[in-house]
Amino acid sequence: MIITEIKKQTKNNNRFNIYLDGQYYCGLNAETIVKNGIKTGMDIEKETIDNYQLESEKTTALEKLVNYMGSRLRTEKQLFDYLAGKGYAKATCDYCMEKLKEYNFINDKQYVAAYVETNKRKKGKKLLELELRQKGITDDILQDSFEEYENDEEVIKTILIKYLKNKELSRETFQKAYRHLMSKGFESGEVLRVVRQHFKEDL
Repeated sequence: MIITEIKKQTKNNNRFNIYLDGQYYCGLNAETIVKNGIKTGMDIEKETIDNYQLESEKTTALEKLVNYMGSRLRTEKQLFDYLAGKGYAKATCDYCMEKLKEYNFINDKQYVAAYVETNKRKKGKKLLELELRQKGITDDILQDSFEEYENDEEVIKTILIKYLKNKELSRETFQKAYRHLMSKGFESGEVLRVVRQHFKEDL
């Protein structure tokens, strides 16, 4: 493959677009270009330019991730997708994930524990698991984390009471309350037990 053009980026004077055989291939910073003697007309292997790209991107990619994380826990998938969305190569994303794991910046088990602790008073187990899957948590981690987890019926009752405020207790309200609690991710049997008990007490 031949480097046919090296063009300065308009939004970043320290980065250059590299064109191979007339087609845009990647961006490299000035230091990487100078250090490796990259020039127009050079014959270069794809593996070599990929390594240069990783060298060029890995420091800035890590800095972006640290800034993105701030003080919040995030899942590995969220961080990977963030970098990929910024246009970083897969090799760079993989490198950053390994570095963050090495320094314990990402730990999906810790993320699950914190997420459940924050949301367990307003959401049931099924909804928590669904949301965590959407955030990239694997089934293996979910199984370990939720192995002994049980919904708190007092939480279900608290949500029910809040929902019923200023509502007439009727069969229609009973059905709507049941659907409302099911939408929060609680188990059907638990919901029925709490709703029936509450309506029995108040009717």
